[in-house]
Amino acid sequence: MKMDMERGEYMPGTIYYKTKYGATEDYARWLSEDVGFELENIKEKPEVRTEGVCVIGSSLMMGKVTAAKWIMKNWDKVKGRKPVFFCVGSSKIGSKERDDILARSLPADVLAGMRIFHLPGRIDHKRLGFFMSGMMKRFAKYEKDEVEKRRAIEGYDDVKRENLAPVVAYLRSL
Repeated sequence: MKMDMERGEYMPGTIYYKTKYGATEDYARWLSEDVGFELENIKEKPEVRTEGVCVIGSSLMMGKVTAAKWIMKNWDKVKGRKPVFFCVGSSKIGSKERDDILARSLPADVLAGMRIFHLPGRIDHKRLGFFMSGMMKRFAKYEKDEVEKRRAIEGYDDVKRENLAPVVAYLRSL
């Protein structure tokens, strides 16, 4: 059943998300507003619904998918529900680094069973705290790309609602 937004018809669905510093939550809230899906924070240990589309949002932190444990625990409940996965991180979209993070965090059959969208994140040193901010700045010194090095050291915010356009279009096509 396709969504008919003009007539106010929505396909049922739920967005489950895990956020660390707020970027994934921002995307999840906007997506919920755009497609009318329920919104559930994984930290609150929600019941996994059995109807409709399942969207999972996760940050990529320290080389891991932060929601990987939840995904694996609930995979049998969501795999038949057209799962959509969006991941948010500071690594470049389309980079080998992102692919490697996913491959290290989730089995190949799980990755193959989801429609995956990569979204840009943010580095806000004030929100990161002393330890994480310092670590990000130290790791930035090893970045070969001078623009990316500067962004990591100074911080940036690439979290924009319009980045969700491909995700919204895909969900509306179902």
